[in-house]
Amino acid sequence: MKALALISLFVYLTSLLSAQGPASWNQSTAYTHPSLVINETTTYLSLKNVASGIEITNTEFWKPLDELVPKDAPTGQDDLPDVSTFADDADLLEAPDLNNSSVEFASGTPRIVRISVRGHIGTGDDERFMAFKTSGTSKVMVRAIGPALGDLAEDLKNVSLLDPEMTMYSGSSSIPENSNDDYTSRTDSAQIASLSSSFYPSIPIKSVESASIADYTSGLYTSNVRDKSYSSSYGTRIGWVGIDMTETNSTSGLLNVATRGIVKPGDGAMFAAFEIVGDANKTRKIFLRGRGASLAKFGVSNVLSNIMLNLYEFDTTNGGATLIVGNKDYTTETNSDEIASKAQSLLGQPLDAKDPGMILDLKPGYYTINIESESGNTGNAWLGIDDITE
Repeated sequence: MKALALISLFVYLTSLLSAQGPASWNQSTAYTHPSLVINETTTYLSLKNVASGIEITNTEFWKPLDELVPKDAPTGQDDLPDVSTFADDADLLEAPDLNNSSVEFASGTPRIVRISVRGHIGTGDDERFMAFKTSGTSKVMVRAIGPALGDLAEDLKNVSLLDPEMTMYSGSSSIPENSNDDYTSRTDSAQIASLSSSFYPSIPIKSVESASIADYTSGLYTSNVRDKSYSSSYGTRIGWVGIDMTETNSTSGLLNVATRGIVKPGDGAMFAAFEIVGDANKTRKIFLRGRGASLAKFGVSNVLSNIMLNLYEFDTTNGGATLIVGNKDYTTETNSDEIASKAQSLLGQPLDAKDPGMILDLKPGYYTINIESESGNTGNAWLGIDDITE
């Protein structure tokens, strides 16, 4: 279970940090934290700001990723991890400097401004389905990323999505003008590229990847992302889908986001991240839940029967990441009746007793989630992130 915390960290601190990908290390160059560099065949992560002249072998400043990323898949033990057992490893990484972004959102009432998910994507039932609803009319950027992941992390080079294609829907009706195959075909491609490198995480979007920016009202919308180059010879591959509010002075936020896709053991788990911005002294009531067994009620095949959900927070003051809470069965929560009622009202179907669920008061910050099978199986799972603040 120690692997879960580290995997959640590295999804965003190794795969998605740099707009150009890891650069070749140069001893005469100074590096800001966090930086990724390549020396010979090894990729290193900076542990703090690095002055020029410091050797790559200086372990106070540099750490090989191979030594940080766990090689063994999580074991799926029944007990949730004790934070103290991986605290030393988490301290190796500082929190992402969200204030270092070139995009600043207005303060005020907290709201969710971005959510992203990384996981396996294929075709048919293995497409990545991601639905969202905003609190008002908002300009939103939706991206589907594949090849760029391989450029940013060596271990994803041979497993990242080759050619993502994105179709947007309002209800059951497609929205052709918001759907996309190659983002460079759009008239707003320059803005898409600029925002992709400005928002956190910064992503070097490639011409083959999909994106669109459009105005969305308070209705429910769905993004279906598939692997256009899917082949049964290699199966599903890892892709990333992000939803970002683009108007920094807007008071709108993301109210409901749900995603469904294939989940595999280890690095094949479903990883998500979301950011809440606004008054640091206020919180939002956030409903997090996973669906495995209960997906069968929606006609989904090959569902995971036992899934685990863990939530982590990056500490932007002291660095590192902290496991806030984990859950396997929502019925173990003291407010399980409230969880069951909310799940029923939001989706019209009850949770299964083996589905995880939590309702939490969260302050502004950057959070990551991972969902995987308790028994290490492969199958379809679903994640819901809802702002239910009244």
